[in-house]
Amino acid sequence: MHLLDFPLEVFQNVIHELVLDVGIAEAWRAYRPVCKTFAAEIYHDTFARQPMTSFENVDVEDFINGSEDNLRLLLLNRVNNALDAHCFLPERVRNTVTLLIQSQGEEDANGYLRAVYIEKLCAALAFRFKRRGCWGNIWPHGPDLTWILRNGMDYEKCVSTGHRGAFLLHRALFGPLNDVLGERIDAAAATNDPALFRTFLSQLANSRGWRDESLYEHPLQTSARFGYHKIIDELVNFERLSPAQAPTWFITWQWIDSAICTAIEFSQPEAITSLSKFYELPGRTVRSLSYSAWVLKAMKLKNDSALDSVLSINVGSRLRLTKQVFDQICKRGETELIDRVIRKGIVKTNRPYPQKDTDHGRRICPLVVAIQSGNPNMVSAVLAEADADGACKDLPRAISPLNYAISTYNFDIVKMLLEKGATISCKCDYGFCSLQLALAIEDKTIYDILRKALAKQGEVFPTYASARKSKGGFVLCFSP
Repeated sequence: MHLLDFPLEVFQNVIHELVLDVGIAEAWRAYRPVCKTFAAEIYHDTFARQPMTSFENVDVEDFINGSEDNLRLLLLNRVNNALDAHCFLPERVRNTVTLLIQSQGEEDANGYLRAVYIEKLCAALAFRFKRRGCWGNIWPHGPDLTWILRNGMDYEKCVSTGHRGAFLLHRALFGPLNDVLGERIDAAAATNDPALFRTFLSQLANSRGWRDESLYEHPLQTSARFGYHKIIDELVNFERLSPAQAPTWFITWQWIDSAICTAIEFSQPEAITSLSKFYELPGRTVRSLSYSAWVLKAMKLKNDSALDSVLSINVGSRLRLTKQVFDQICKRGETELIDRVIRKGIVKTNRPYPQKDTDHGRRICPLVVAIQSGNPNMVSAVLAEADADGACKDLPRAISPLNYAISTYNFDIVKMLLEKGATISCKCDYGFCSLQLALAIEDKTIYDILRKALAKQGEVFPTYASARKSKGGFVLCFSP
């Protein structure tokens, strides 16, 4: 008889026996080629429906803990089935779901609502464990999910194995069930039920901080991960309509900024749009460093929809993209993005950046940053909206774009700047004026094009060969 013809219980018992004999990895390799049609079901039985005693192999643990979906599946099966001796975490999820359903005051006769809530809470916990990696900054080096499911949350054992932050994790897991309102709010947000979430949110005014005791992620993080934009809208409305009731520790700019990064990472443009509504409220403004980080993250992930959402955020007239991020855009050759950020007004093409250039100790403008990339296309994109002299007209001590291009030996960029009307410097820059700089780098081609441009202005200067023969190899060009 074919293995798949056996009843489900027999099929699972066969898999379980094989797993006990050869291990999970070998069992999966043996079954998958034979039963490709039912690979998903076999994967489910092999990895998720086994007791935790089967997960003794370190490689298998790393494989499971490295995937958010694997963690969700592992926990979901333990919530729905009693597979392990240590069941406190699955029991905690079941009790939380019961509390949430009771809070609604509705009957769940067919169990549909319970099943939906369990699925979503398991997904939220999987995100929590995977994202923070052993609970991250709150519980550094704490036990991962497979460790907890196998060993239970034995506080003494946790401490003896060197898990720092064990006390906080122990308090979150073994404290009075959902005694902290924040955990109820977090769990309600994870269900993506706006009405249920609103019920708990209305009780927040008299609550204290909870961030170190909640089992689930902050509502903004969970909503950003799964695209629960209606939950985010509830938080925006809560702060808009009841600013006095919204505690300062509940929705900080750090939580909002981090949530937008999460939404970008998981490509949730609707969540980004909802999160941006916070910055339409009184007293909230987008920070330049945060906004620049969002643009950079979306660009690196090549997430066009998220980038569109970020660029649509109303940031006001004072925000500027940081020099470091604009430099990354230029080095990556993102001509279209350069055009968009300039038109949005977050790159002031003729204004220097506040920080000085580390090599020359002088302030530089976006045009010089584009020249640093060595890509004529980037320079052309910036020149479409910039003055060819950059910030030199308004700030004499700023670096001259033309002189900087000369110093990089880039003839194409020098030619482009001259065609756009760049002023050939008659004053010292890097210790030389423009012609002297061309002589200093011994570039005859650049010297000749500069000399030709000056000749059109009625200024006559020696040829390159004659200038090289001058005293000290340089020629004093001309006076201002």
